[in-house]
Amino acid sequence: MTPERLAAVDSNMQLDEEAFQGLLDQLDGMRMLRRSPRLAEVVDMATFLVSDRCAMTGTFTNLTGMFPS
Repeated sequence: MTPERLAAVDSNMQLDEEAFQGLLDQLDGMRMLRRSPRLAEVVDMATFLVSDRCAMTGTFTNLTGMFPS
């Protein structure tokens, strides 16, 4: 997520650096771990989901509140 991508979705959303960081902090505060998942954690989960070890049959996986590895 970047200020530029947010503005591409909503042209009225022009955030300076402080406002953007405030938005990220607010989103982090809503997550179970009080932080966003790290890229390595998302990669680990994606690797698990496509492996033979995964027995899930669902089509949606929420990675916003993953447990740390």
